[in-house]
Amino acid sequence: MMLRFVSNRTHQIVWSSSEGPKRPTISVELHSKWYGLILLVPSSMDLFPIIEELPFPYAHEGGYAIDHAPNPEFVRRFCEEKHYDLDELAEELIVGRYTIAKES
Repeated sequence: MMLRFVSNRTHQIVWSSSEGPKRPTISVELHSKWYGLILLVPSSMDLFPIIEELPFPYAHEGGYAIDHAPNPEFVRRFCEEKHYDLDELAEELIVGRYTIAKES
């Protein structure tokens, strides 16, 4: 059974595991426009993580985001600095959208 989580904006959150997060994990909404990253934090109720939206800055040295697509390198670095996991499907979507936005 795949788990489904919903953001505060009522969009499904990309989640590629059949279990709740074991560590704080970054993901994105399953939506055409991203306004930030989604942080899923484990809670005492395994199937119901705490969901927090983290808006990303558009004006950042080197360009953090292009047209609602965050730079995958900044996302990876952010996860490393904060000791967060990055959902693998979310990472693939981030890379794909950023690549397309960069080429447009």
